[in-house]
Amino acid sequence: MVIRGKRVEKPLPHLEYALIPPDWKVCEGSFISGYGIDRYASGQSCDEHFHDCEEYWFILEGQALARCGDEVEEVGAGDAVYTPMGTSHQITAITDISVLWLYGELKGRKRFGHLHDGD
Repeated sequence: MVIRGKRVEKPLPHLEYALIPPDWKVCEGSFISGYGIDRYASGQSCDEHFHDCEEYWFILEGQALARCGDEVEEVGAGDAVYTPMGTSHQITAITDISVLWLYGELKGRKRFGHLHDGD
């Protein structure tokens, strides 16, 4: 089965574009609950957030600072970052970057997407 991604320009203020499935239901029954490729311009970062699942980031190109909990590391093309469920994290582009991300299976309250303290 092929799941076609759709390019979305400026889906969020910090992203140049994202490639995501047009309907998240295509991931149902899989070991992932969502995926996408995000493009950040140098200096851009996502909001600090967490998930009701594990998340994996695969850096496809560029350099970034990846924060996961209290740890901050510089990452680059070919690196992968693992964020455990419920752990606050953020990525900040040092250069223009492309990141492939995968959400694991939703657990706990099974809320989809970026969650913030108080959610």
